[in-house]
Amino acid sequence: MELSVDTSGRRLVACTSMLLLIAALLCVPTVRGLGGELLKTARSLFESGRAAPAAAPVVRRGLPRSFAGDIQRLLPQYRDHFHAAATRSGVDWRLLAAIGYQESHWNPQAVSYTGVRGLMMLTQDTAAILDVSDREDAEQSIHGGARWFAQLRRRLPRQIVEPDRTAMALAAYNQGLGHLLDARQLAAQRGGDANRWSDVRSALPLLAQPEWAAKTRYGQARGDEAVDFVDRVLRYHEALRAIDGAAGAKPQVVASR
Repeated sequence: MELSVDTSGRRLVACTSMLLLIAALLCVPTVRGLGGELLKTARSLFESGRAAPAAAPVVRRGLPRSFAGDIQRLLPQYRDHFHAAATRSGVDWRLLAAIGYQESHWNPQAVSYTGVRGLMMLTQDTAAILDVSDREDAEQSIHGGARWFAQLRRRLPRQIVEPDRTAMALAAYNQGLGHLLDARQLAAQRGGDANRWSDVRSALPLLAQPEWAAKTRYGQARGDEAVDFVDRVLRYHEALRAIDGAAGAKPQVVASR
C-alpha cells in the first residue's frame, strides 16, 4: 500500500486508517511490525473524528461496517463509565466496551427477544442480584455488567488459565454459567480438554441437540450463540485495543479483585 500525500491529505488519512484496522481485525504481522508511530497517528485520527469515513469500508470479516463510526459517535458517551467500571471490577475497560457493543451496539434502550435489556443486556434476575434498579440506565448497566462478568470469571475452576478463562467467562455471560459447565463436561466426554476454550467451543453447539442436552445437568441451550458471542467480543476487544494504542499485546482480563 502506497502512502503518498495529495494536497488535501485525504489519501494519508485513508491509508493510515486502513492499515490500523487491517492490523487490528485481520491481525497482519507485517503491519504490526511497523512500530508504534503509525498506530499512534491512526489513533489520533480516530479520536479527532477524521478517520471514520476512510476506516469504515475495511471493517469486515464478521464486524459490522458501522463499528468504526460507532466508536467515534457513541463510545465517547460511555467511555468514562467503562473506565470507572474497569477500575472497580478489575476488567479491562475495552473488554467491557466490546461486550456492550456486541450486546446492544452501545444502546441503553436495547431489548432482546428473550427479555434482557440495556446496554449490557442484563436479565431481570441478574439485575436484582446486582442491585441494578434501572437496566436502561447506561451507568448502572455498565457497572452491573462489569461486576457480573468479574463474578463469572472468578467462579470458574482455578485450573482454567488465560486466555481460555476470558473466553469461557464470556460464554457464561451469554448463556449462563451452568450451560458453560455442561459444555466443559461434554468436551471431556468427547476426549477433549475441559480447560481449553477450543475444545469447549466445539462442545457448546451440542447443547442445542436433545440427545446431547439429555446428558447434561442444565439441559438445552443455544450454545452456537455463545460461540458467536465470544468470537465477536474478542474481535471487538482486539480492535478497541489497537485503536487505544495497545496493539500487539495478548488479549487479557486483569485479575478480579
